[in-house]
Amino acid sequence: MKEMTMIPGELVEVGKEEKDFVKRTVDVDSYSAWRYNKLVFSNTPVRDILNLIEDNFGYEVVLHDKTLETKLYTDTTPADNLDLLLSKLSIVYNLKVTTTDEQIIIESKN
Repeated sequence: MKEMTMIPGELVEVGKEEKDFVKRTVDVDSYSAWRYNKLVFSNTPVRDILNLIEDNFGYEVVLHDKTLETKLYTDTTPADNLDLLLSKLSIVYNLKVTTTDEQIIIESKN
């Protein structure tokens, strides 16, 4: 087994073989945000945010403008406040967001 010295802010990913590892510097806030009940997005594709909403809040997200999927979003928001997250997304990307019991429908205002 190989020893490695790390400093705060570093992450080591280990592969299937013990010798396969990568050390890199990371944004610590992104990895510890769960401790503070926050969602941290740093140049995150909107598609990933919508998947997170489906997985964590149980809604089916219907996105009418597929060009939004690859747009990048940076923000920190409370993890338990879906309405605030949707409001921020709607302001940044000029969206109309409609929520039903089972779906969140997102469409461009333009």
